[in-house]
Amino acid sequence: MDTNKNLPDNYKQCIAWIESQLTLETRSILLPGVRINDLNGSLRTNLLRILNNTGSERRAAFLRTKKIKDYLNKNL
Repeated sequence: MDTNKNLPDNYKQCIAWIESQLTLETRSILLPGVRINDLNGSLRTNLLRILNNTGSERRAAFLRTKKIKDYLNKNL
């Protein structure tokens, strides 16, 4: 799905991780201070923002995804 070949490698890895997560059934998670009721919907939104935006919006989507990934790796 990555149509932007100029993305840094860590963004490409993030995209691949999101795509792998989207094959799983969606679920609800509770991050410190944030409840995500539809994990797949949130990841899909972040994916679109990484692919279609630039600058701070792309970076914010990347960091949100990283926070979710770190939480899932630690707690599941």
